[in-house]
Amino acid sequence: MKQVGRLALVGSYLGLPIAGGLSAFRGQDEHLAADGEPPKSSIAGIFVINLDDRTTIYRDFLDHTSHALGVPHLAIARSPGVLAEDQTLAQPWVRQFLPGIPQVVRQSRGALGVSLAHLALWRDLNTAPACARDPNAYALVFEDDERIRDSFALAVKRIEAFAIRATPSPDLILLNALRPTGEVVGSIGPAKLLKAGPHAESGRRPNVWTSAYLVRCGSALSLIEKLRGMKYHGTLWNGLDPQFDVVLQDMFARRESNLTEWVVSPSQAISFHSEVVSMKRAIDKMGTKNLRAPTSVRAAA
Repeated sequence: MKQVGRLALVGSYLGLPIAGGLSAFRGQDEHLAADGEPPKSSIAGIFVINLDDRTTIYRDFLDHTSHALGVPHLAIARSPGVLAEDQTLAQPWVRQFLPGIPQVVRQSRGALGVSLAHLALWRDLNTAPACARDPNAYALVFEDDERIRDSFALAVKRIEAFAIRATPSPDLILLNALRPTGEVVGSIGPAKLLKAGPHAESGRRPNVWTSAYLVRCGSALSLIEKLRGMKYHGTLWNGLDPQFDVVLQDMFARRESNLTEWVVSPSQAISFHSEVVSMKRAIDKMGTKNLRAPTSVRAAA
């Protein structure tokens, strides 16, 4: 599969279609429109995290998502997944993201790869032209095992309208979370929008899953810095235990984070997550033997 450079399409094609050309937005806005007019989109780009070896799943994601949103395949930028092989973990950029990573990783490499893939995408968003033009814009991020429902585009448009008016604006908006919990912000048609709050850092956390979300462009680096400094029992987070989505929730729950997270409720309302094609589970099941590390992951600046 031909590899597109990391986020190369952002700012050259993505901004215009997303702002005014999503066919799914047309003719169905009445129950979601604010003040009688559908709010304009400020999406800086659409991205999917995908491993090099998952070409069939990637193409299926493109076909489904581009059709549902009414945009061509080229409007969706591929962000390479990360295989946590020894040669990858030895690269300096890995420890820049995760200073607490162990010297030897013997298990849960799928979980570690997911952490690194999201962090690498957030770093790249910071320098993407569309984000540079408007730090208050949001990037729409998927893992390749997510599939959107018919209501998705309209719901995201309504979410944007709430986010633009909010003070402070949310740094991260989870579009499909497991055990969504929080204070109601508003209605988005088939679902509710919640503001996440504190929770206990033990047991089953609320608001997990990072398979579909909106991340504020101007918050990307802050999220990285907060996560790389997360500690458990006085020790820096190692990137794999707890898993990325759990640590993300613990970070938002801590008062010192000064970051805001929203979440769509109920689960699977506007998109659905398939563990059958889960990237993380596939890696953990197969191991890393005979799998290629992505060549497009570059050292952090």
